[in-house]
Amino acid sequence: MTTSAYPTTKDEWQKALSELPEVKEGDGKKIPAFFFAHGSPMLIWPKNKAPRPGPFGDMLKYQGPESPLADFLKDFGKVILEKYKPKALVVFSAHWEESGDMLVTDYGEENPLLYDYYGFEREFYEVTFSSKGDSDVANRVVDLLQKVMSKTNFGEARGAKP
Repeated sequence: MTTSAYPTTKDEWQKALSELPEVKEGDGKKIPAFFFAHGSPMLIWPKNKAPRPGPFGDMLKYQGPESPLADFLKDFGKVILEKYKPKALVVFSAHWEESGDMLVTDYGEENPLLYDYYGFEREFYEVTFSSKGDSDVANRVVDLLQKVMSKTNFGEARGAKP
């Protein structure tokens, strides 16, 4: 039994995921919003590469590609796609505000993978991930944000792979 308010074992998080509210088209309910802290490059640590010594290497146990975090994210993604069948996913970056303005970036048809870290081995900058953009969704996000924040606009595409 855990003392944490959050599920920390596979059984606990699978139970929590199974208890997410049902949402049916036309019932007026919305898919819940989910918050995840800034991602970790440790999730993509090459399996054939020895960890760095010390605390950095110890993080692989909790945040590496074969960690409980990686297992949870795989389970979470599968449940969300199967249970809610979302038409789009909107991601707010840790860098979503700048100089008092809110920026929304529309990369068009293909979203780049953003490398928001530095100082890692070459393999970390060779990772690829394909995801599609949707200008209609980006415009809808801007429209909704403008209703609650007066300084919302499209910004330049930033952070793309060099």
